[in-house]
Amino acid sequence: MVTISLLLACGSSSSGSGALHGGTSDEVESKSCEGGRLQSVDVNNDGVDDIRHRVADDGRRRCTEFDMNYDGTFDITRFYDLDGVTVLREQHDFDFDGRLDQLSFYQDGQLARKELDTNFDSVIDTWLWCSSGRVSRAERDRDYNGRPDVWEQYQEGIISEVRYDNDNDGKPERWEIFSGGRLVEMHYDTNADQRPDRRDAVSGDSPLARDEAVFCEVQTAPSSRSADGSSLSEIGDASETDRVLPRDPSIRPQSGFEGTTMISQQIMSLRVQGDLPSRSLAQLANLGHSTNPEAL
Repeated sequence: MVTISLLLACGSSSSGSGALHGGTSDEVESKSCEGGRLQSVDVNNDGVDDIRHRVADDGRRRCTEFDMNYDGTFDITRFYDLDGVTVLREQHDFDFDGRLDQLSFYQDGQLARKELDTNFDSVIDTWLWCSSGRVSRAERDRDYNGRPDVWEQYQEGIISEVRYDNDNDGKPERWEIFSGGRLVEMHYDTNADQRPDRRDAVSGDSPLARDEAVFCEVQTAPSSRSADGSSLSEIGDASETDRVLPRDPSIRPQSGFEGTTMISQQIMSLRVQGDLPSRSLAQLANLGHSTNPEAL
């Protein structure tokens, strides 16, 4: 699977160098939640387990499975560190087809990167690296040939540079340079020496909108309250899954159940329309973004 090593410092810009390689199009690797003692929760009282915890002999959790749509199949699996609390990994099936769509990896309890399958072929084609809850860089395999052909750099979650490999040689031929989230220059390599030899300024009158900050996690308004009345600020240390999971009183207050269904619908809509962003991954990374969880 993908390693966390960065070939370029997060947020830096260097259009004169080669491509940024980090993502590899491996199959979506599913890890099983097993071992230990089983603890089950029936959220909707239909006699079928909706949440399952695997617990060690000392009571610390090893992993947890969640059935998000009450169909008897677990759609999200969370794995914990040895303390039974700190999240190490989560795997998500957003569209409830039995195949994973996203893997989330954590370091010291903080989301470090995501790997996504955006075209239903069970192969990773999009990679997001995270810093302080925001995307620091991203890569995407647009033509699904097994290697990235778009590389994006971010500064505090704001897009700063995008590189494109349009001839599938693993090297960029076109660069987009941003300032404050707005496209300001286009660079081109016209002689295949891996360096831009033509630069075109983008007019300030360009209709292109400013790109907003891209978050790795679902964002919610601090003043909003969860289904049981608890302030979301009280669960600010929760992982992104915690904001949309069915509520298990033994875990902590949650912000509602329908959030992942909304995320699934948005992913499906983007896939069906063929409208995955060609320039910025903001839409994909911000799926589920809502300033009012009660509206989900």
